[in-house]
Amino acid sequence: MISNNDMKAGRFLKLYQGKKMFNTIKNHLDSNGTVLICTYTKATKLNKKHIGMIKIGKSGSVYMQSGKNWNCIDYCGIKLV
Repeated sequence: MISNNDMKAGRFLKLYQGKKMFNTIKNHLDSNGTVLICTYTKATKLNKKHIGMIKIGKSGSVYMQSGKNWNCIDYCGIKLV
């Protein structure tokens, strides 16, 4: 049996941060807000109709749909407008 002292610190931190970011984006879109997902070369504007384009993976990474692909947005700039 593993004790609390043997556990890794921050073991579920990435999952917690991913869920927090996903819920923040989803709640802002539900309240008719606008979300900007910004990379170095492109900014994507999301409205309430784009809620289905955001999902969270098992590891806590947040993904945005781009065509048939899902791109990770963990390290992108996210602005709630």
